[in-house]
Amino acid sequence: MNIVLVNKSKKFFVFSFIFVMLLSLSFVNGEVAKADSGKNYKIIGYYPSWGAYGRNFQVWDMDVSKVSHINYAFADICWEGRHGNPDPTGPNPQTWSCQDENGVIDAPNGTIVMGDPWIDAQKSNPGDVWDEPIRGNFKQLLKLKKSHPHLKTFISVGGWTWSNRFSDVAADPVARGNFAASAVEFLRKYGFDGVDLDWEYPVSGGLPGNSTRPEDKRNYTLLLQECVKNLMLQKQRTAREYLLTIASGASPEYVSNTELDKIAQTVDWINIMTYDFNGGWQSISAHNAPLFYDPKAKEAGVPNAETYNIENTVKRYKEAGVKGDKLVLGTPFYGRGWSGCESGGHGEYQKCGPAKEGTWENGVFDFSDLEKNYVNQNGYKRYWNDQAKVPFLYNAENGNFITYDDEQSFGHKTDFIKANGLSGAMFWDFSGDSNPTLLNKLAAEFKFCTRTEAIRNRLHPHLWNVLVIRKNCYKCQPGVGCAEQRNKHYGICRVI
Repeated sequence: MNIVLVNKSKKFFVFSFIFVMLLSLSFVNGEVAKADSGKNYKIIGYYPSWGAYGRNFQVWDMDVSKVSHINYAFADICWEGRHGNPDPTGPNPQTWSCQDENGVIDAPNGTIVMGDPWIDAQKSNPGDVWDEPIRGNFKQLLKLKKSHPHLKTFISVGGWTWSNRFSDVAADPVARGNFAASAVEFLRKYGFDGVDLDWEYPVSGGLPGNSTRPEDKRNYTLLLQECVKNLMLQKQRTAREYLLTIASGASPEYVSNTELDKIAQTVDWINIMTYDFNGGWQSISAHNAPLFYDPKAKEAGVPNAETYNIENTVKRYKEAGVKGDKLVLGTPFYGRGWSGCESGGHGEYQKCGPAKEGTWENGVFDFSDLEKNYVNQNGYKRYWNDQAKVPFLYNAENGNFITYDDEQSFGHKTDFIKANGLSGAMFWDFSGDSNPTLLNKLAAEFKFCTRTEAIRNRLHPHLWNVLVIRKNCYKCQPGVGCAEQRNKHYGICRVI
């Protein structure tokens, strides 16, 4: 807590200083003491570029008053003039010429490029002028930041579909340099505050056609270190801070295939993707994001039940040398489902078939869709697993089982974040919670506020206490300077 005093009278300076000290002491057990002892939890939301298409969830539909950061998904990596992933098992098996907002570009291997140039920077939205150089979602993000100064934006690179070239980039010192240099240029050109690497996954895993090699373990660290070096040089040139994060896997294999201790020292924080532990790729129903291990899951034959839960994932990360304050816990704004599940246990941990329905694709359900059309309606009944701390739905008529998260399970997850000293919560994705029920829950649990909400109280003709923190706002961001200089001789400002 800093106290700034300005005076032109020595006697009045002494009086003012003593008065403020007494005033500060009077707050030790009160509202401002709570503010000082609070923690600024991060709330990070992914926005997928394709949300602006069929889902019609636009950038301006996000409630950014309740988040600290937006991760825009996804940019891709240019290799031999092309980007994309031709793997036939992927969701979008094709490649395109590397482009920027003006068209095809000649980019060296490893360059970060737009994933969808039209929706990212070319599409004209309401209020845009046709000859503006940057339009599309990128312009809308800049508008959000202008109206919400607390907000930071990241460009996320890769993801499940576009992680095919990470290994090639990380293995080549020249390509690593190209990647890092292009990261700086991408942030500078399009107004992002940081870059988020979503490599799924180093060494093994991901789509079958992805390039992988054993050396990924070391090379990933080298790639991140090269990025930090370039971001720091840019900071020295511009006096602007740029951030670096990763989205990381929750499996034991991911921990063993990366140098997490070194990565944690390199990046600003790690977003753990603690969801997709179970899904329609297996024949036994189980939970998408169980907080704790449920022995009944193992008894039923659920794969990796002991290790595939949030508690054990965080434990593995800490054992690998990552401190809690470098970890952001992933939370899903969607559920997963099966069909034809046997009725025992209300469909939980039963043999099932693939789901025959979903919100946008079979087997995946947006929370807002579940809230509106499934929870305790249309033949579905909600149940609660008190061991795993997650809800589920079962329809006895057709055997449909849906695992998901709701306000109750998010309450347990936020309690876990606080108890384990984690840095906050990340969620995938904004479009899945259009109400936004789950986002409201995160903001309420973390007492998140985006600006100092103050009441100016006149204490003396020449002395103003300009900040009094509201009871429901324990710690605000960003820091604020002295507010209104009401008197030309004296000003006081409590910076929380």
